[in-house]
Amino acid sequence: MKKAEPDWSRLLRKRPFRERMFTADMWDQVEKQLDSPNRSSLLSVQKALLAGFAVLLVCLILLIGFVDVPALRPYGSGQLAALFDSRSPITDDTTKEELPLLNETTLSQRVHVIVNDGMAWSLQFGMSTPVVVDPDYYDNLAISRGDVVYFKTQPSANSVNEPYDISRVVGLPGETIRLQDGQITIDGRELDAFYGSASRGKEDLKDWNTSMTKDVKLGEGQYFLLGDVWWRSFNDSQTAGGFDRESIQGKVVGYMKPKKDNELEWTELYDQYDKGRLRITAVMPERANITELYQRIKVVWGQRYREYYWHSVANASYEPEVYMTDMDHDKLTDAVIVLTTAYGSGVHVTEPHIIRHDLTEIPVRDPIKGTLEAVTSEVKVSDGKVDVKVTLGKQTIAKQFEESDAGMWFDKLGLGSIVKYRLDEEGRLWADITGFVSPGTVVAELSVRFDLQDREYVPAAYTMRDISEDAQRYKE
Repeated sequence: MKKAEPDWSRLLRKRPFRERMFTADMWDQVEKQLDSPNRSSLLSVQKALLAGFAVLLVCLILLIGFVDVPALRPYGSGQLAALFDSRSPITDDTTKEELPLLNETTLSQRVHVIVNDGMAWSLQFGMSTPVVVDPDYYDNLAISRGDVVYFKTQPSANSVNEPYDISRVVGLPGETIRLQDGQITIDGRELDAFYGSASRGKEDLKDWNTSMTKDVKLGEGQYFLLGDVWWRSFNDSQTAGGFDRESIQGKVVGYMKPKKDNELEWTELYDQYDKGRLRITAVMPERANITELYQRIKVVWGQRYREYYWHSVANASYEPEVYMTDMDHDKLTDAVIVLTTAYGSGVHVTEPHIIRHDLTEIPVRDPIKGTLEAVTSEVKVSDGKVDVKVTLGKQTIAKQFEESDAGMWFDKLGLGSIVKYRLDEEGRLWADITGFVSPGTVVAELSVRFDLQDREYVPAAYTMRDISEDAQRYKE
């Protein structure tokens, strides 16, 4: 009886195991073929072709990544470019580290005196440095990274009496900002700029951290504002997060280097100091300054005094109007100082400044822009006649003039040649503004009432009355 064999034994007796597949002769043939010159040349050609194909493939991938090829979407549209770009730093080669030194300001500009060290990376921006703000700069221009801006702060223990401050724009709408180990990163990319880190030349970045504990994702229309000296900047996005566009009130366009007191000639504008009120003095203007405006004014109140960079005409006939009342509802007396900034035939413009007893200022919003948005008007010239229609809410004023009554007519109502501020019997702040349709034709007076909202006085209500019959008094 034949002994049973395992299955694997039977398989070994069949092909290919029954006979050797590679004999010694076969190995000799293989070695000779590998050593032949023709074989070496063939391998070299194959290697070159493979290398060339690899280079071509890489170029094609890069082309797809950097060029928007509709036929290759979704792999086109610059996706690979974005991947490569995300690894490179964000640079700013246009922002200058130093702002220009200005000797004087225009009537539309304002001066902000720095009250903290948040931007004090050099003596240029130390405490008490006056910086010049252009509130109209962004009316036609976009906010850019690197701009130093004047902005409305968020209420906090540090900013409650200083509602405005300056900081640098670091993040733009839609970006994610991180402050870590002294470095600013934007969407994961380092910011390579002179303000891109907190080190300011220090080597150990880990010692220059921030109070911001997590990333900040900016929404639409939001900006990340940061003082150049992180650990001394209290009002910026480290604690407040993103700031809306409405919070940014202008761009810092320069700074001023004022003369010392002993180099200046002061003149008295108002003195009720002996009655427990104020003394107001001002630096005499340079006679070369054709506007002849006071631009540096000192207020003395009790044992305190402070200098402000306000405008006031250098004419003794237009002394300050001063009201003493509680404007911020804290049961302490405040001072409302109304200064004349322009005068002439048909022109009289005043400006209010509300000062608390600690000499901090409550801002007053410019009423002109809000009034222009609240009123609608049209001026039509036809057949020698001029038809004027002005509407504010439910009030409408309609007038007709002869075209020959004025040398030129505007296409809509103009505002601002006469702006007078006053307090009513209830202690509320008002601005009376003339509305004109030609340089000499006044048709309406618009009155704006201000209310205290979020630490500043803002326009809250509007009224209008027809004054064309008694407009002559506005020309006096």
